[in-house]
Amino acid sequence: MKTLFDKDLCPRPFGSAVFNVPALLEWATKKGLSLPTVPPLTDFAFAQAECVLSLIANRPHHSFTPDEAHAIAAANPLLAHHPAAQSAAPTAVWLVGAEASRQWREILSTQIFH
Repeated sequence: MKTLFDKDLCPRPFGSAVFNVPALLEWATKKGLSLPTVPPLTDFAFAQAECVLSLIANRPHHSFTPDEAHAIAAANPLLAHHPAAQSAAPTAVWLVGAEASRQWREILSTQIFH
């Protein structure tokens, strides 16, 4: 199995923190959460926390059309007034990914890295 790690992400808030992927996925399942990433985390034995967040942010680019992302952003009260949510442009896809990553950063911060 491979390790997902990018040294350039070490300066970010979770720095060089690395998860045992099976343990992380088991924890998420017990919490009723899923970690939607592209590629799937199951491809890795270990993963840097910041890489996981990057994969979460990147998933909408593989999962939603710009129109779908626009609809998702428009339906979310936190995102609806963001300039990127005002059109069906690819920036709406970015916005949906950024919000998913932000939510997961908060989950990891409060649940794991507290």
